[in-house]
Amino acid sequence: MDIQAYEINGLEEPVNITIKYRDGKEALVRTREEIEELTQKLSKEERAELSFLDPSEVVCFFNNPSHRPNLEDAEDIYLEDL
Repeated sequence: MDIQAYEINGLEEPVNITIKYRDGKEALVRTREEIEELTQKLSKEERAELSFLDPSEVVCFFNNPSHRPNLEDAEDIYLEDL
């Protein structure tokens, strides 16, 4: 599957993710509260056309364009805080 769209929240986490499966179907990654808010004004037919995933069911991997390990020097950075 591919990520079609997402936003970054204040904690630098991806949110409001839209994914597309290989078969062309799309799903929105939203919390239960967000789903209720998005669907409250929709008819049953419109709701049936939407597909949702809980954020706890999705793990996102992004390419690292720097070609350096993401955790390079992480031990030094965290040990300084101790």
